[in-house]
Amino acid sequence: MVAGATHLITGDKRHFGQWFGKRVKGIIVQSPGDYLRDQQVI
Repeated sequence: MVAGATHLITGDKRHFGQWFGKRVKGIIVQSPGDYLRDQQVI
């Protein structure tokens, strides 16, 4: 948050799974694949 990040990219479903696809304090939690699809990279 201090660095101004807009996304948290993680594959850790154990600890962050409940937050995938949600915005938490202004930061979107996404899997790497979801992030790349949203950015139209793949």
